[in-house]
Amino acid sequence: MVIWLGHMREWTFILAVISILIFGCMAWFGLTLPVAYRMARVLFAGSRRPRLPAWKKRRFA
Repeated sequence: MVIWLGHMREWTFILAVISILIFGCMAWFGLTLPVAYRMARVLFAGSRRPRLPAWKKRRFA
């Protein structure tokens, strides 16, 4: 809301309300910002984390 008070336009008000809703939902679920970032990363990238990159794996060993 502080940004909206400095720049009173409709789009900054909508942005402020959306950010308040997002952070309010995160607080409701008990998530911090780093934890929510990790959860979003797992949703987009997947939970599989190979230990070696594909170019370092030996095929016939």
